Amino acid sequence: NKTTHSHDHPVIKHAVDSFIEAHKGEKVISEALVVDNANKKAGQIDRLLITNRKKCRIQDFKTNADITKELDIYWKQLEFYGEIMEAGGWQVEGYDIFHYNGEWTEYNNNKEDK
Repeated sequence: NKTTHSHDHPVIKHAVDSFIEAHKGEKVISEALVVDNANKKAGQIDRLLITNRKKCRIQDFKTNADITKELDIYWKQLEFYGEIMEAGGWQVEGYDIFHYNGEWTEYNNNKEDK
């Protein structure tokens, strides 16, 4: 009887387990489908961290070998999701990328208050 969705592969299992342990107690929605019908935009957010009432951080997982070449593209992707969330009345506090390449590295991009 399987009670978790833990992965069987030992490297992936270690990555997932170590991430979960480091982020215990956070209120998150995984694989959140977000839609802005008025502007015909939609996307799927890897991890939506709820920080307060109608406040959030948009988070993404990456596993490519050299993330630095792609960071600008990834930030634009997360900002696109942020526009969808803001159209729905949410305040996006910032964006986070969790990169796994044998160990976790976290990249943060905080939004400026308008």
